[in-house]
Amino acid sequence: MLFKRHYLLVMFKRVNQDKQTLEIHLSWLTKLEDMVRSFLGNSSIGDELFLTTCYRINKSHLWHYSSVDLKWHQTSDGQLLVPSKSHKANVTLPVSSDILFFMRKLIKRARKGIRFPQLKL
Repeated sequence: MLFKRHYLLVMFKRVNQDKQTLEIHLSWLTKLEDMVRSFLGNSSIGDELFLTTCYRINKSHLWHYSSVDLKWHQTSDGQLLVPSKSHKANVTLPVSSDILFFMRKLIKRARKGIRFPQLKL
């Protein structure tokens, strides 16, 4: 009985440490996402589709992917909108390599400002 109790206590501590580690990592990812969002918000990029695509890549944490396909709602006049409840996705388009390269550079710059957390507890 004592062994079982000790085992459960050890497992409980391990699960709590895993939860803490996960939460620390998620917090770090959120800080990176916020920094990249601030870079995009303060930029002088005028192309709305470029910025919208960058915001969507950032929100999904797809910074380092070599190819990304995003779903869009295309209106009858050809305008692309972000899918929502009222505008269902009806077309999937690949993201250009220029945008992916730009996002990799932004996340690299953001990582210089926010150090990786100490995950060992």
